[in-house]
Amino acid sequence: MRSEFWSIFSHLREFDIAITGSSLRDFDAAKDVDVLFPASQDFRQLARELGIPYRGGFDGDGGKIHSLHYQIPGVPKMVNLFQKDTAHTFEDWPHEALLRNGKTLNEGKYFSKKQQAGTTIALQDGETMEIPDIVEEEPECCWCHGPIKLEDKVAWCANSEECRQKQRDCSFKIEKDGVEVYLFVPTPRQADVMMATEPNLFVYGNRGGGKSVCMRWVCHALACAIPGFKYAILRTSFPELMKNHLIFLEDEMNKMGGESQGFRYHKTDHVCYYPNGSVGFFAQCANDADVKKILGAEVALVVFDEAPTFEWAHMRLIAASIRVPTGSGLIPMTRYLGNPIDESIDELWKYFIDKDV
Repeated sequence: MRSEFWSIFSHLREFDIAITGSSLRDFDAAKDVDVLFPASQDFRQLARELGIPYRGGFDGDGGKIHSLHYQIPGVPKMVNLFQKDTAHTFEDWPHEALLRNGKTLNEGKYFSKKQQAGTTIALQDGETMEIPDIVEEEPECCWCHGPIKLEDKVAWCANSEECRQKQRDCSFKIEKDGVEVYLFVPTPRQADVMMATEPNLFVYGNRGGGKSVCMRWVCHALACAIPGFKYAILRTSFPELMKNHLIFLEDEMNKMGGESQGFRYHKTDHVCYYPNGSVGFFAQCANDADVKKILGAEVALVVFDEAPTFEWAHMRLIAASIRVPTGSGLIPMTRYLGNPIDESIDELWKYFIDKDV
């Protein structure tokens, strides 16, 4: 274990914990480390020791879930700390592989992450952990709780035609050679986000949940459906904007019809142009000068991708500038996407979760 990790593990070793996730395969190389606490442990004490804002947890399946997310100084690694009110022992966790000191603590329970069975990793003081055989858990539809099945790269509800129809209703499709072609079909959870009509929405979740791609296709759909519609997707980091959005835009605009049909992506300005006069802006927004540029765009929808990384004052200023034409029937909308950590998470939590502002 690298020496930098003891900034967190010097605190954790005082608690009764288990480690799970991809870190079991290669602890030093893993991007994230998942640590689980039974209900008897004092989560608030740990939050104070680490200087992490503690927001009180959220309601999950079978009890309240408490989570803290700690960025280890000196390395690009996050430690995710979880506790469940109803999990008084490690055996009470139904969906995780919980191991400590080489012992499987809830043998026979389902795994939620793929691991390489038989792998042993070394911990401190000569202790080891061995990963047992894997039992795969099926993803679940958030509407009917039936299984999700992957068919032609689309995650369809396999249990209910009504659920599948809701997914189709939210999809982006074109007609090609007389055949309907789906360019994007949301998962049931993504479809909930796409159907939301609230003017302000916080889409909260961990990395890899499909928040960015979902909102990009929401923007494409609105731009195609509403002539003259303007939107902006913003990130504080240009490399992250490139990785999560820009590298996909040329291909997506081509699939919608390409320049011959009026769908054009300007690579230099990072702007999408649609045949009905709609425009989409993709921009970095990290300082006051960037904010001024966005304020001049007069958009109807702003997406703050990884919203907790933005300055709260910047987001409030931009949100207040959103405009829609009088009599259009449209409402100004802001969508805040993000993980539960970074500089503006306290304000976002107060605004959307605690609602005490």
